[in-house]
Amino acid sequence: MKNLIIAYAVVITSCLNAQEFDYQPTSTTDQIIKHSYYSLSYSPKYKLAEWVAYKLTPEMVNGQEKPTHDYRADPKVSSGMPELSDYKNSGYVKAHLASIDDMKIDQTAMSEGYYMSNISPQSSAFNSGIWKDLEEKVRTWVQTNGEVYVVAGGILKNNKGHFGVNKVSIPGEYYKVVLDTDPDYKVIGFIMTNAKGYGKLKSYAVSVDDIETRTGIDFFPSLPDGIEEEIEGEIDLDYWTLNVNNSASKNSAAVQCKGIGRTSGVRCKNKTTNLNGYCKLHQNQIPDSLKVVEQK
Repeated sequence: MKNLIIAYAVVITSCLNAQEFDYQPTSTTDQIIKHSYYSLSYSPKYKLAEWVAYKLTPEMVNGQEKPTHDYRADPKVSSGMPELSDYKNSGYVKAHLASIDDMKIDQTAMSEGYYMSNISPQSSAFNSGIWKDLEEKVRTWVQTNGEVYVVAGGILKNNKGHFGVNKVSIPGEYYKVVLDTDPDYKVIGFIMTNAKGYGKLKSYAVSVDDIETRTGIDFFPSLPDGIEEEIEGEIDLDYWTLNVNNSASKNSAAVQCKGIGRTSGVRCKNKTTNLNGYCKLHQNQIPDSLKVVEQK
């Protein structure tokens, strides 16, 4: 009976982990690999993942597990795996596509975060600069609004050559896509050159349609077609707080939006300084009596 209970617990855990990939992208390589907290589509040709996808939760952001620096081959990748020696004297750092700071929830997540399939070459200035800024911004969204789905990778068709014995490709650009599903579907994409970045994050924001055109990947095929078409062609900088500076985002006048989520039926979690009490996403729900109030 004890063994049966243990086996049952393992099955439950596996089912929970599978939920991490509700919005999995398509693969151009047909080599999708699933780990406990993220999945990836691997390209033996480029010796890199074309995407890494995971659901990022407050529990993951607030985890306390310490980095292990245990870089090693992914046991689920059968061929085309780079080695640590490839990166030596390459001029590039070993960047985590699923940010290692997002994998602090437990030992398993941290350990799998160091698989070489989750590693991609980035310039040091890029990795510690604008890319890091974007990773930190995503974590603030999770802290404020709850879980989001993250997809990240290099645009492999646009590379700057390769290095090492295993000829690891060097992406010239990287992308990140973030999907928020509660209370309504919202998505935003970013494309960044693999070099020192300048300017604000909003200057790198693009529609998901743009990234799909550049990569050949369909990022959220499981979304209803109408919703997918609606959100993937838009860029809502206001919802993602990219049009405000840090001081403005902490403005004490900001209140919770009065709008109701279209899909969830619960109150919107967004903060707004609009005098009518509704965020940009829910301006269509403003009662007639408030429509005379100026909208910011």
